[in-house]
Amino acid sequence: MDRNYEDLIQAIAVQAARDYRKALRLLIRNPRDREAKCHKDEIEVFFRSQWFCDITTADGEFIIQALQKEVSF
Repeated sequence: MDRNYEDLIQAIAVQAARDYRKALRLLIRNPRDREAKCHKDEIEVFFRSQWFCDITTADGEFIIQALQKEVSF
């Protein structure tokens, strides 16, 4: 696999994890935050998607659970 492609995949996953942490933290502070809830849900769909499975060997469900544990959600 092309190194640039691998770097792009990694950058996408890292940004999704950052965004997920941010959404979780916002929901901890304000559970009614609709935008944060929507963002959280969208990122979960991404981590569980076939496309994510196709481009990486990472376990999306494991990532979701690890990030929730990290943020104590």
